[in-house]
Amino acid sequence: MILPTRAGDVQRYELGFEAILAARWMPDGREVLLAAREPGRGTRLYRSALGGAAPKPVSGELAVRRELQGPLSPVAPDGAHVTVLAADGRALMVPLDGGAPQPAAGLGVDDFPVQWTADSKQLYAFHRGGVPAQSFKVDVASGARTPFHELRPPDAAGVVAIRNLRVTPDGRAYAFGYNQYLSTLYLVKGIR
Repeated sequence: MILPTRAGDVQRYELGFEAILAARWMPDGREVLLAAREPGRGTRLYRSALGGAAPKPVSGELAVRRELQGPLSPVAPDGAHVTVLAADGRALMVPLDGGAPQPAAGLGVDDFPVQWTADSKQLYAFHRGGVPAQSFKVDVASGARTPFHELRPPDAAGVVAIRNLRVTPDGRAYAFGYNQYLSTLYLVKGIR
């Protein structure tokens, strides 16, 4: 479904997939990139034009990681690539012209890409698994990493891990989320 942000009708499309794991807008706003499975097949990437045209596969089958936010980063602003989180925790750079996926330079296991810079040359990412979490920019050609921000909740008590990060393409604003588990310990005396 596509929901309007102003007055208008909801647009519904039946695409024939067994499951859609993630969807990301293409830069032109006229197509959507889907990580989806057809019945009896593995996960592939598909481009789907708005208006109900049949989706077109742009990748072979990919073993993707199950993520709350889905296995895809946003599509690069030039529309040439997307990063996909593989089942083994690595990030893959997938060309949208049908080329072979390659390991994303500068991103290691459990590094989570979240946003491209406006020139499509760098990715903002962060390493999940600890508090605080380190975020950085990575040059996708050379793999060079530049520290961005240390993601630290104002009160880290009960925070197990930073779960997600959102960054504007210019890097001027960011937000992150985490789960905090707090409990209260009571001492009760005199129970019989």
